[in-house]
Amino acid sequence: MNEKHSRGYARLWRAEELIRPLWDNATLYCTYHKLKTIATRPEWVVSAPLRKLAKRMKMSVNTLRKAVAELAEIGLLRVETDAGDVSRFEIVFGDEEPDLSRLSLGAVRAADKTPAIRKAAKPEPESVFDPKPVSNFDTAPVSKNDTQVCQILTQSVSNFDTNPVSKNDTPYIREQEVTDSKNNNTPLLFPQADVMADFNAFWKEYPNKKSKQRALKRWRKGNYRLIEILPVLKRQKQLRDWVKADGQFVPRADAYLNQRRWEDPLPAGEEAFALDFKNPTTEREKVLFNWLDATNPALLKNDNQKINGVFEPDRVQFEQIVLKCGGNLQKAFLVLRHGWKKGCFTMRAICERTAAYLDEIREEGK
Repeated sequence: MNEKHSRGYARLWRAEELIRPLWDNATLYCTYHKLKTIATRPEWVVSAPLRKLAKRMKMSVNTLRKAVAELAEIGLLRVETDAGDVSRFEIVFGDEEPDLSRLSLGAVRAADKTPAIRKAAKPEPESVFDPKPVSNFDTAPVSKNDTQVCQILTQSVSNFDTNPVSKNDTPYIREQEVTDSKNNNTPLLFPQADVMADFNAFWKEYPNKKSKQRALKRWRKGNYRLIEILPVLKRQKQLRDWVKADGQFVPRADAYLNQRRWEDPLPAGEEAFALDFKNPTTEREKVLFNWLDATNPALLKNDNQKINGVFEPDRVQFEQIVLKCGGNLQKAFLVLRHGWKKGCFTMRAICERTAAYLDEIREEGK
């Protein structure tokens, strides 16, 4: 080598012990070597959905995702995701000298962080890991066990600064582009705007405001249609089981979504739903409004949910009175009025005496 070309060169590989992030981050080190342990040889490739891989490596999905992103950023890992949502990880060794005769010119995995190399290797904003090579340099045979490479800073390879970098060789991975193993179309980390808009509309209507993040995670994983859920949900919010005890028996939103509770058949009878005491229109509402107006008028000053919640124990007794009257609301009202005349001012006491009151009413009718 003459003097002109003997000065100024970049090393084409680096020893693993010199890769500082591996030694500064124990999780990163363990992840890298676990991947090497389970990689398929001689290609040194791991192909598995992210969740299955995390379970096999005894790691959480989020920890593995973060480690994969960092390993890809420092050039120790190449990541691809195909249409079947199977992640493909190709191990890039940091401690072996590359075979320069088989070196792909399209591989830009620089250990040397000079400004020129970083500029060439930086991905475009919309770039993703595309399993199909797009570089014109991919016509040369490429070893699956390519080592980490940096460009030689000489005039002979100056074309790297002008030619586009292959998307398949980009050493970066963006976390928002890693998809869930069960739903390839739904991002795990940052949901799309329309997904968030639908979830916010659902959350605004849902009465149980606990565990919002769990509900959001479930919403992003499922294929939920707001137009199917909201009409049923508005009716379910009037169920007596949901109204009583200030809504303590309303299921959490994530459980509601997971169990697809909006597909449950709704009760047909009025007796299963809360009543409108502010604008009573049905016969049952009018009967019970009159009862409350006579026995507890102060309660009627509250909103409907509060009235129904407080009145629920008496409502249970009233529905039993109706059953004992053969489902006849007018007869049940007569029993209430008869009990009131007898000095019985609680729904429970009247319920216990319904049979006797019915006999007395029949005797009076004769």
